[in-house]
Amino acid sequence: LGVRATYILEERLPTPFWSLEVWQVKPKRPPPDEGVGRTLRSPEEIRAIPAEGVASLAEGHYADASGHLRADFVYRSPLPGGEFSTNPLDLYESPLTHEQIVVKGGGEYLVQAEYIGLSFFTLLGLPVPRCSLVRAPLRDRRGFVLRDEHGHPRSELAFALQFLPRHLSGGDALPPLFDYDPRIQGALLLSLLLRERDRTPKNILVPLRDQMGGRLFHIDFGASLAFRATGGFDGFPDRIRPEEIRELLKTPRLNQSGFVNEAYRTALEDPELLTRLAARLAAISDDQIRAIIHAAGVLRGQESLPLLRSWIQQLEVENWAGRWNLESRARRLAAIETFYHAMDAGGLAEYFEQALIQRRDDLV
Repeated sequence: LGVRATYILEERLPTPFWSLEVWQVKPKRPPPDEGVGRTLRSPEEIRAIPAEGVASLAEGHYADASGHLRADFVYRSPLPGGEFSTNPLDLYESPLTHEQIVVKGGGEYLVQAEYIGLSFFTLLGLPVPRCSLVRAPLRDRRGFVLRDEHGHPRSELAFALQFLPRHLSGGDALPPLFDYDPRIQGALLLSLLLRERDRTPKNILVPLRDQMGGRLFHIDFGASLAFRATGGFDGFPDRIRPEEIRELLKTPRLNQSGFVNEAYRTALEDPELLTRLAARLAAISDDQIRAIIHAAGVLRGQESLPLLRSWIQQLEVENWAGRWNLESRARRLAAIETFYHAMDAGGLAEYFEQALIQRRDDLV
């Protein structure tokens, strides 16, 4: 609230973001040619993007030639408001260009899931911040660099993305004017493809000014594939089951009583819209999917097998030793099954590729 009030005062906005005027706007279903058709790339445009060019669509060029965070980016502080985030968020700025970025850690596999999700959204033409995978200094919550036993700074794979100071999280709910917003509706099938469970308003950034015409951004894709944003794992089946659709679109925080966001509900009720979204999903090629997994750096083949075994062992011990409810146990068992399937497929990257291709076909 303090950060939001500061921006409002600095900009001398006539009304705060969630003003009465915004809430009074009645949602309208846009005509087909003004909705998803003008927001997303067409199927022909998606097919025309070469597989080797997919990774560069949202590239922010925040890494140097060695993959480390560019030297001109200087650490400023923990991101204001970032203390409420599950994973550490740090604010960096380049004195040369005055460009600001947010560097997000949280573990290599979560960072890779973030990159994969954002890459798919970019491929369809959905609005996301520019980003890069970088190796950045590992810091604690106070901003101090952590060091190893020899006193050398520790680093980790991190997700560097464009800082958007004039945008705010949608919070618990977006105003009704976003119920038919094609920029949100257009992400429905991608959420199902990636088994993304957190496309909630808090992960949609909306501009302070010009709420109805300004550009919004999708962020935070960590709760997808076989991973949970809070840490831990979940199942990622290689087929789409009909009952899975409703499960994924319900909000866990509301005990399955409400949709992740209202735009997904309105999209599900529109067969014509779903047909247009399915055409775009079908346009994503197998090679594009493989290129995204490769660019994320997911371990492949024999190199990934020790990691998969350690995850399986960790989950089996947790299920045996912990006092978990049935839902938590079922989630761990589903993750164990996923990782055994990944070993049978020859590696983690190979399984993700096969599963995403099959899930795409099932959804279409």
